[in-house]
Amino acid sequence: MHCIHCGEQLVESAKFCAACGEKIQRPQDQDKRQVLESTATSDMKTCNYCKEDVKPDATRCPHCHRITNRAGFDLFTMSWRRTQCVVVLGALLAGATSSSASAQGTGDRQVDSALHDIGAFVERYYSRAQSVVADVRVRVHHMGRDLSPQGRPRRLLYEMRVEWAEGTDEEDREPVVMRQLLEADGRPPEPDDDPECTDPKLVSGEPLAMFLPSRQGDYLFSWAGHDREAGRDAIVLDYRSRRDESPTIEWDDNCVTVDVPGLTRGRVWADAESGDVLRLDERLTGMFEFLVPPEQSRRWGPRTMTIERADTSIRYRLIVFSGPDETLLLPSSIEQMTVWRGTGTRRLLITHDISNYRRFVTGSRIIR
Repeated sequence: MHCIHCGEQLVESAKFCAACGEKIQRPQDQDKRQVLESTATSDMKTCNYCKEDVKPDATRCPHCHRITNRAGFDLFTMSWRRTQCVVVLGALLAGATSSSASAQGTGDRQVDSALHDIGAFVERYYSRAQSVVADVRVRVHHMGRDLSPQGRPRRLLYEMRVEWAEGTDEEDREPVVMRQLLEADGRPPEPDDDPECTDPKLVSGEPLAMFLPSRQGDYLFSWAGHDREAGRDAIVLDYRSRRDESPTIEWDDNCVTVDVPGLTRGRVWADAESGDVLRLDERLTGMFEFLVPPEQSRRWGPRTMTIERADTSIRYRLIVFSGPDETLLLPSSIEQMTVWRGTGTRRLLITHDISNYRRFVTGSRIIR
């Protein structure tokens, strides 16, 4: 008998796979589960949203994934492969369209002042960032139970720049991050190479777009106090999405994108004097489980996937250019930690090291 998750030979009496650590699911276990499910159908209740049958003690509908005793919720965007997966938090990637800022709780005046300064910084940032390119070295690490790296990481090298998305009007332009893959595991990519599900998307939303004055209204901000970050006095704001949308789950071959904005919480550190963003963190506030369709499941494989943890941290640093002299605060690193249940890969650490900034000063001249 072989493990359904990693394919390793199993010891007959084992309860867990010695190679990947997943619980062993035997055919007789599947039969027992089907019997239990069939005997419980008479006691099922109806989901308030999709009207499908739900177990009486279920807190989340397995069909539409909504919580059954309150309004719908949101989460984030992620990609998965049968043996690999990556999370990209929704508030860091999702575009926003509302037009006014909102502050909740105590410290409203401090929040409004901070958002004004941060919004001004982000507008200046986008006015200059479009003339800058950088190299991004990405490492995809598989982690053990003690969160130590296991095996060799996947290594990727990109050239990165910020642009305004094509097709958007002047009043509601969408900033995006553009990436061009230069190397994959030490060699130039071939035209027919397929990207891994864990690889960064070539086009994605820019993280700071949520702080543009025209986008702040999609989030609720609260005062979190003062701190020190990157050697500077900083103000700290907490935020969360104000959207209340149904989750969307889309499969593309062996990869899946799940978009459920709202089940994340974030925190931003900004310079107390200038409003320059120094750090941006976001985390998943609770586990999210969803069904795997039959066409994507392997025989006797798990019927659901669960994201148990998803953390992202982006840090910024000052970059000095010369000829002409200019100093810009630009991203220096990104860390993403994800823990899964129901997949071959359970723990992933993805790091982005951003360096070698160059600046366009004319249509063809680059200054390093």
